[in-house]
Amino acid sequence: MSFSWTEIIIYLMPFLTLFLALYFRQYLNDGRHIHLLPIDVMHPILWLCFHYLTETIFYFSLLPLYFIILGILGLWGLYQEEKGEGAFRWTRFFRKLSKRLFVLTSISYLLMLIVRFIQVIIK
Repeated sequence: MSFSWTEIIIYLMPFLTLFLALYFRQYLNDGRHIHLLPIDVMHPILWLCFHYLTETIFYFSLLPLYFIILGILGLWGLYQEEKGEGAFRWTRFFRKLSKRLFVLTSISYLLMLIVRFIQVIIK
């Protein structure tokens, strides 16, 4: 697929979201119940951009494979958390899982960006 200028929006959307989430961090908490971090806001945007990039590069989405890896990583994290000493806390488990998934999604998104840039340069 050839390059379209609307792809630039997809390329910049995660960085813009991170900037906005860091800048408006005080609005992500209500003080009592909701305590969001910038990476919690970034997950859906990264998934959307990852889906679009893999559709553009491979003509099919790698998002289902990503969700399978997400499930395996979650089960592994649950096993590690249960095996550890001390009481099991779901909040700590989900926070660790969210951080691991953010790293995995960011790395895979950046790899897909590099592949797409190479694909555009070669064609």
